[in-house]
Amino acid sequence: VIYSITDASHAADFDVSANGIPLGSRSQSGRILALGSRSLLDTGKGTLHIIEYHSNVLKRVCRSTLQAETLSLISGYEEAEHLRALLWGVTHDYHSPNLIEAMDNTLLVMMTDCKSLEQHLRQPGLSTVADKRLAIDLSAMRQLIWRRKGELTGDPLLTDEPPDDATTLVKWIDTATMLADGLTKKMRNLQIDKAMLKGTVEVSYVKLGNSKAEATKLTLDVDPLDA
Repeated sequence: VIYSITDASHAADFDVSANGIPLGSRSQSGRILALGSRSLLDTGKGTLHIIEYHSNVLKRVCRSTLQAETLSLISGYEEAEHLRALLWGVTHDYHSPNLIEAMDNTLLVMMTDCKSLEQHLRQPGLSTVADKRLAIDLSAMRQLIWRRKGELTGDPLLTDEPPDDATTLVKWIDTATMLADGLTKKMRNLQIDKAMLKGTVEVSYVKLGNSKAEATKLTLDVDPLDA
């Protein structure tokens, strides 16, 4: 399973112009691309092999947290889709690329801690947002999530929920277990330490009561950097 774990901090950073002038109100994107076991999707616990990670300022000024999280999710998806196509090319004729079969062959899971983003992507019908650019981005991602096997794009108007055989999924996880959180701000992230040292990770698909306390339980008993 390919896992794209993305997070964003809204208007918490700044970029610098060519003249050296700080440009404020920029959002930071954090992304982790990894291969992992199916058990991580089913139970929230499993092995994870990090392939690459990114932490960068989003060039577009985001008017909301939803927009920042969406742009980060899209960037993570594009990297994951590239990996999915490469995995297909390794075992098939490179001169006969088939994007649909590549998408059908490997499961891709996008993880985000933005509940409103997950709800927008999984909601059927014609509901949209006021910002036109954001609405276009969300519509494009919904076509992928609602895609059935054998199709290039899906149609959220046909069914009340994404198809059972969908191979591109979006999952909400609690912020306390967000692996990419440490890539969006200056902080200590024990989940990343655990993933790099042991190759295992635990996430929660339900809201945790005391985020800090629960996050500590899901990490190593001993500080991994001192071990």
